[in-house]
Amino acid sequence: MLRLLGTFHLEKTGTPIPLPRYQRARALLAFLAVEKGPHSREFLADLLWPMQDAVSGRENLRRMLFQLKELLQASPLEATRTTVRLPHGTAWRLDVAEFMGESEPVHQADIMQRLASYRGHFMYGFALDDSPPFEQWMEARRAEYQSRFVALSLRLADLLQRSEGSASAIGIARHLVLMAPWAETGWQCLLRLLVDNGRIEEARGELTRCRAALQDELGIEPSVQTLALLDACAPPAAPRTDEVPERRQMTVLHCELGVPDETDPETQTQRFERATQACRQVLLEAGAHVTPTPGGLLGYFGFPLAREGDARRAAHAALDCIRTAADVGANEAGGGAQARIGLHSGIVISQAGQASPDMAGLVVGLAARVREAAAPGEALMSASTRRLIAHICRDEAHGKVRDSLSGREIEVFSLLEVGARRARWAGDSPLVGRTTQLAALEDALQDVLACGTGRLVLLSGAAGSGKTRLLRELAAHMAARDLPPPEVFSCLPERSDKFFHPFLDWLKAALEPAIEQNLSASLAALDLPAEATPVIASLLGIDATHESTFRHWQAGQWSKLAIAALSGLLRHASMGSPADQTPIFVEDVHWSDPLTRELCIALAAATPGRLVVLTTRTGFEAPWLGSDTLHIALPPLDGDESLALAKVALAENPLDMAQLARVVSTSGGVPLFIEELVRQMSIDGELLPLTLHDTLQARVDSAGTALPTLRLCASMGASVDAAQLALIEERATQDALRTLETLTELGLLEPLAPGRFGFHHALLREAAYQSQTRSAQAAAHQKIVRALLQHQPDAAKQDPELFAWHYTRAGEIEAAIRCHAMAGGHAAARSLYREALTHYQTALDLIEKLPEGTPSAALKIELRLGCGIPLLALHGNGSAQAIDNFRDTLALAAPMGNDPRLFQVYWGLWLGSSSLENFHLSREFGEKLVALAQQSRHPNTLSHAHYALGNSLFCLGRFAEAACELEQGTALYDAATASLELGEDPLVTNLSFLSWADWFCGRHDEALAASRRAVARARELNHPYTLGYALVFAAILHRLRREPEQAETHATEAFNLAERFGIALWQAAALVILGWSRVMRGDPEGMNTIFNVLSMVSAIMGGVESMFLAHLIEASHAAGMPEPGLQAVERGLAVAELRKDWHYLAEFQRMKGELLLSQGASADQAAPWFAQAAHTAAEQGSPSLQLRAAISQARCCIHAEPGKAHNLLATALARLPPHTDTGDVREALELAQRAGEHAALISNNPLSPADFR
Repeated sequence: MLRLLGTFHLEKTGTPIPLPRYQRARALLAFLAVEKGPHSREFLADLLWPMQDAVSGRENLRRMLFQLKELLQASPLEATRTTVRLPHGTAWRLDVAEFMGESEPVHQADIMQRLASYRGHFMYGFALDDSPPFEQWMEARRAEYQSRFVALSLRLADLLQRSEGSASAIGIARHLVLMAPWAETGWQCLLRLLVDNGRIEEARGELTRCRAALQDELGIEPSVQTLALLDACAPPAAPRTDEVPERRQMTVLHCELGVPDETDPETQTQRFERATQACRQVLLEAGAHVTPTPGGLLGYFGFPLAREGDARRAAHAALDCIRTAADVGANEAGGGAQARIGLHSGIVISQAGQASPDMAGLVVGLAARVREAAAPGEALMSASTRRLIAHICRDEAHGKVRDSLSGREIEVFSLLEVGARRARWAGDSPLVGRTTQLAALEDALQDVLACGTGRLVLLSGAAGSGKTRLLRELAAHMAARDLPPPEVFSCLPERSDKFFHPFLDWLKAALEPAIEQNLSASLAALDLPAEATPVIASLLGIDATHESTFRHWQAGQWSKLAIAALSGLLRHASMGSPADQTPIFVEDVHWSDPLTRELCIALAAATPGRLVVLTTRTGFEAPWLGSDTLHIALPPLDGDESLALAKVALAENPLDMAQLARVVSTSGGVPLFIEELVRQMSIDGELLPLTLHDTLQARVDSAGTALPTLRLCASMGASVDAAQLALIEERATQDALRTLETLTELGLLEPLAPGRFGFHHALLREAAYQSQTRSAQAAAHQKIVRALLQHQPDAAKQDPELFAWHYTRAGEIEAAIRCHAMAGGHAAARSLYREALTHYQTALDLIEKLPEGTPSAALKIELRLGCGIPLLALHGNGSAQAIDNFRDTLALAAPMGNDPRLFQVYWGLWLGSSSLENFHLSREFGEKLVALAQQSRHPNTLSHAHYALGNSLFCLGRFAEAACELEQGTALYDAATASLELGEDPLVTNLSFLSWADWFCGRHDEALAASRRAVARARELNHPYTLGYALVFAAILHRLRREPEQAETHATEAFNLAERFGIALWQAAALVILGWSRVMRGDPEGMNTIFNVLSMVSAIMGGVESMFLAHLIEASHAAGMPEPGLQAVERGLAVAELRKDWHYLAEFQRMKGELLLSQGASADQAAPWFAQAAHTAAEQGSPSLQLRAAISQARCCIHAEPGKAHNLLATALARLPPHTDTGDVREALELAQRAGEHAALISNNPLSPADFR
């Protein structure tokens, strides 16, 4: 059975089957299951790997199909060399098929059966962010099934209302609005049924929920038709005669309200009405059916539909009503109102439509008797209610009351608190059902110890599946073999933006003596290079003077040194263990930062190798891991394993089999759930908790008087330092340590290191944190921040990521914005563009939460400027993201006029201008940049500006003018003050573009020299974006020189660099050059690479489309595929006109003629295009393009008019400097030789190429 409605689930005869390891394998299975019929392999590869070339996509598809074939042995896939299908048959079932059906359901039972299949929305929680085609398909199917669910639910509600009455239909309507809160028709159905049933107050409460839901989901208000349902409510409808009474358990809350200290009748009545209204709202929000009584209210919990936790909600509502009533008029003369409340639970005979759900008044009468025994401001409950909620409440015996009808006495209790719990748990849980996984880990460890080769293991499982427990068992086995204990590190959600954050506490502890003495000397003693000292100092936060230095470092140098230094320190720490091979465990890598991931890979690859185990939650994809990574999954325990774990967990308090069966069925095979459920059952005797949340909350409440500290710990983070806690709570460190040890004894915390503790489970921390009100959470974070800054005033500068997290939750939005901006700057300085953009974007989002009227324009400009370079690097110069960002920035900065500080804004607009409009606009922006730069008088700013103008002139086909600007930019460059704030080095960009301009101007030796100089300077800087720029330009220069091997070498290096750092433009450019090179080497498969890249170029930077088209045109001609080449030529000609990108216009014209000839056209048909190319090249003053046009013209007439051919070539070659040696020159000389030979045959006057060389 494959279940796709709700979360992805696969089972066989009721037993869960482990899902495919990779998300794309699951996506493939879902698509084949839903979409009948065979599908081509090309289509499936494009669907799931749209960003990869065809060969890689099909190879990935083959691997995923192999996984699915192993998984679906009972129903094998049908896969041919060209197609794949998953045949539908009796061997397996699909919930989607059962829900949709083959025919329209007519009967009530059929519709109910269909709806029973709809466990949730299609593939809930599933995502493939980098596969838009699959996401679009999934969203379309999800919308289709949601619409179907709404329609079937409405039809069923209508049928039930007709056959059984409104009360039965209300349950269906409630479920509908719960599952589809955006469907206003569902809300209309529910409101109509409630009104028809006479439950007007309940309908008004649902209308409030409807308004909130529609606002949250769609940003709209309810329609006039919805509001009209309650505009003129009729009196409660008479009960239907065909509705039968039913037996149900109900908890009744009887509330009496009064204002005892007020003597004025009018004031007393007004205050009573206010208190009544307030308490009515409390009861409605708690899910009660509310009716008024003389002097108070009745709340029925469990009517008309039973809900889990009815008694618990009634108890909560009782205490809330007491507090709410007391608040009414509390600050007025006479004081607040007072409530006396009685709770009683029992079996009632109810009938929908009756005035009272308790027709005989038995439970209501006893609730009234209990209420009579309560003092003002007190809530009492009967023994029957207490039995339902004893496990979650704190109470005191209050004596007995007499039931006047039966004459018996009923024990009553004073309800003091709901949610209190006094449970205790400590120690490791037993390990059950993980033998295979433990053996795999032990085998990996043994391989490492025996061979000395590192091994990387990814251990994945759902929260609570026992990943940490399994690693503890492995550590215990290591101890039994006298092996040293592993080093354990944990990733934290609040630190996920902080590079290397799992290792920072260890680093501080390991280097504490060195910090106090001489850090440089200590690191040198460990054979670490001197450059590692400022990097380690910055990680420790002990020296901020190096930040300005980092901005001028080679990009990638900081992270490379940091990884090497941490690897060295960890290796030194493990000295004394066998071959320095102490295993390293890194938990929860789904919260890790990219540099932590790189460090983990480096640790496993180091020599001697070591075992590195990473744990993560199911569903987390880790494409950064190599193919040799060992994947170990922790599936849910099966029924026998769950039962065994439950028995072992309660060995001293055995339960009967019925209770254990309930544990197994409720837990879902998650070990943590099983442990918590059986532990609670051992406390309660016969009751299971309603949800695991209740269980976790009970564990939190067991902290007793230490609960405030536990909540503060949850606000501090996943790990807590005793000294830091003492600082925040303003008490002695030993006192704080004793409290943490007490919480450890209760099983809430666990020791991580001396004086440092972590939560026993992440869910416990979440429960403790969420047990606070939002205002209490904010106050806790404010308290933490104040204490940390008081102790260390510059702490926020050293760890802005952590402070941004605290400030955000403290509600101090402006401070959080500043910290995110600071963190973004730190990340950008290290070329960590994704991390930088995340921080800047988060800060921009937070600006919307600033109080109205807060000046924010300058802040927005600063943050959008920060976003600029990362957006350009990640998405491309012409991407919508980059262009929109700079447009918005310019609009914000309009009042600043021609302020030189706007240079970066105009720079970003210039970068995207060719994609936005054309190169005339680019030239205008380039001239604007020169004007702004001249105001600033900074040499490198001027260098950037001349480059921008030269770039634009080049694309307009004004090659000589472009070369002049680029030479000025090169001459102005000042290496001493150069920076990479604009994302690239201006010397490299000027030289790279100058190499092209020189080639077009016929200065081939100068072009090659400029390119080599640019690459050399980029290597010195080692800045990823700049190096990628130089390599791509060098590769294209070699393409122009017709040197595919050299082009391929540079493009390969550029691609690897761009892929590592996520630089979209250079990745696309490198791929298209590699595709061209493959074709030039005789491999037509390179065409597919070019096609794939061209499909995404417009999204990255439409202004460079003509450069990419040139590769396709030349490759098509070389591969003997004129059709796609001609299509590309037509597109190239159109783009040239659209973008005013005329630098390659002559080549587009020439290649159209060449491709026409390849298609079989006559020379007369091709000749006009060659003539146009020659004319365009002459107008642009490009000897190189003129030579190419002459070659094509000469080939056309060499047989009929060899003399003319010879003259064309002679004239073109004469324009080039002597001794020029390129592919074009060599071809021209060879063709001239042939022309001379033909001329000799005709006129006996042989011509020699030497005549014009």
